[in-house]
Amino acid sequence: MASRNDNQSPAFLGVDLGWYGKPTGLAVFRWVDRKMQLAEMARVEKEQYILDWIAEKAGTGPAVVAVDAPMIIRNKSSIRPGERALNAKFRSFHAGCHPANLSRPFANYVLPFSKALDSMGFVINLEMAAREAGRFQIEVHPHAASVSLFGLPRIVKYKRGKRDD
Repeated sequence: MASRNDNQSPAFLGVDLGWYGKPTGLAVFRWVDRKMQLAEMARVEKEQYILDWIAEKAGTGPAVVAVDAPMIIRNKSSIRPGERALNAKFRSFHAGCHPANLSRPFANYVLPFSKALDSMGFVINLEMAAREAGRFQIEVHPHAASVSLFGLPRIVKYKRGKRDD
């Protein structure tokens, strides 16, 4: 399936960054016949391959890269205000998030990744309007989104047990 997105409808790319040497999960969704459809998935380990995959699937057209990782970290310790707000609303659903701060080891990985996306033209726009055209990177929290979108009483614990199960 051709996956370039040059001058087409927006591409929506999902990135579940692999932590500490684990593979990264990637997905691209596209509008097809007025419906959002999964076009392709991949698992990639090296950061350059992840960025190459994003560049290929996004093409030069409008795109959103949604990353399941903290993309802006300014606090040296503690928890970010957005995490505090998310936890207040979603902890009872087991969908709270871990604190992100500059003292956490993953900060040395996710911040350069965000900068690499920025250098590819994917900006963080805190004032972005719905349906605004462009190339954006956003931070997402899939557990909270799943609880909200599907009306779940708690998260689906998909990372427990063996992969085959």
